[in-house]
Amino acid sequence: SEQRPSSKFSHNEEEAHPGYYRVKLLDSGFDAELSATTRCGIHHYTFPSGKAQRMTIDLNHSSEKGGIWDRKIINSQLRIVSPTVVEGYRTITGWAKLRNVYFHVEFSRPFVAHELVDNGRKAYDAPVINGSDLHAFLDFDNKSANDLTVKVAISPVSVANARENMAAEATSWDFNSYRESADQVWNKYLQRIEVEGSDKDKTIFYTALYHTLVQPNTMSDVNGEYMA
Repeated sequence: SEQRPSSKFSHNEEEAHPGYYRVKLLDSGFDAELSATTRCGIHHYTFPSGKAQRMTIDLNHSSEKGGIWDRKIINSQLRIVSPTVVEGYRTITGWAKLRNVYFHVEFSRPFVAHELVDNGRKAYDAPVINGSDLHAFLDFDNKSANDLTVKVAISPVSVANARENMAAEATSWDFNSYRESADQVWNKYLQRIEVEGSDKDKTIFYTALYHTLVQPNTMSDVNGEYMA
């Protein structure tokens, strides 16, 4: 389907910790796990045995119908670099004018087929597509393995910097190593303050402390470059 994928889920099939999130998508039956480094997102998917393995990259997901800031995509690009690498960018306006986000994506297994689409217009065999409503549909071999790891590096400056960010922070394919590292980083921050009280009091306090640390972003790349 070329429609935006969605799925029912249950909180009984969901797990969340600082630096880690897991949920079972009930409509398709596969597990999605997420973790991160400072500049990279790390995904791990486990598909049901024998079922189709399709991934969608949706560059217009957060901008549908504009939202409260009248968001819209000025331009975006998806490029198939190889069967394991996709790169691109999008230029978005809204709360920040003409903000660029560049990305470099690597897959632990090659996709065996792909389709690039802009607002229903297919690029067929072209390895690159530009537009304002881009989707990439990637199909993976469901006989070779049931799990897939995806590494996504972003940069506000360039695709080259996104590649460099990944080379510096995410060379391993071991998802659990990223989860453990993220856990250690969060523990370091959450242990800055120790409180006494009931379990309810501690839950309220540490949830509030966690929330104070969620929003700040690192806007520079590993080489020190950033957009002023």
